[in-house]
Amino acid sequence: MATAAVSSTHLHAGVPQGPVVAWPYRTMFYAICSFYMEVVWTAIFDYVAGGMIDLRLRGYSSIWSFFIYGVSMTLMEKSYFALRKRGFGLPIRGLVYMMSTFAVELLFGLVLKPLNANSWDYSKQFTYHYHGLIALEYAPLWFISGVLFEYQIDVCNRMTYRATPQARKKE
Repeated sequence: MATAAVSSTHLHAGVPQGPVVAWPYRTMFYAICSFYMEVVWTAIFDYVAGGMIDLRLRGYSSIWSFFIYGVSMTLMEKSYFALRKRGFGLPIRGLVYMMSTFAVELLFGLVLKPLNANSWDYSKQFTYHYHGLIALEYAPLWFISGVLFEYQIDVCNRMTYRATPQARKKE
């Protein structure tokens, strides 16, 4: 199914004012980008924590994380547009993203932990954690990644799908 190109009514000063790409595609885009960032982060974190010896830089994640990122980033997108529309500055938006990340991480952790399916446990590495599901030490990272997520939203909402003549015939 083809989606419409971005119209000028969706842009204000070059910033999207609302989603223009269908939500399943945005969710997939956000999940892929976030999943990739987690794999890179774990590779770098383990390299530094391991004494910078293992140059293989093996990152890791979980399929659950792909789903979690897709859902949470699509929900955070709504916050982005609402906060931006109301004129909230970057520090406030960053705090909202940080708190949203903690909330989503806690919610999914509470669901996955009893099933022994969550792939993270902060209790082994951090002091200020809640049952290993969220860690206060991650607050700066969640703030920064939330702010960087705004760039992802802008990129995603500037993308358009243009069907090739062959694909149009099949539609």
